[in-house]
Amino acid sequence: MKDYLDCLYTYVMEHRISTSIKDFKDYQTCLQKYRDAYQKIEETLTEEQLGYFCELSEARNSLDGLEDKWLFAEAVALGKWMAR
Repeated sequence: MKDYLDCLYTYVMEHRISTSIKDFKDYQTCLQKYRDAYQKIEETLTEEQLGYFCELSEARNSLDGLEDKWLFAEAVALGKWMAR
């Protein structure tokens, strides 16, 4: 991602998302479902299995982050194109 996009993305993620997403009911519902499911997994898996699950989760989170950055860059590009 280009430097200006990195800067803009970081600003949005650090300053804008925390205030705007709190009012997004679907997000809050999904977040609670995730927390409940993770608690059940922690209670069920062995230490070794939980370690594998955490590795999988970290890899998935990294992939999701890259996809989010790509989508953000595409949205900015589309916005610039529409503004012309």
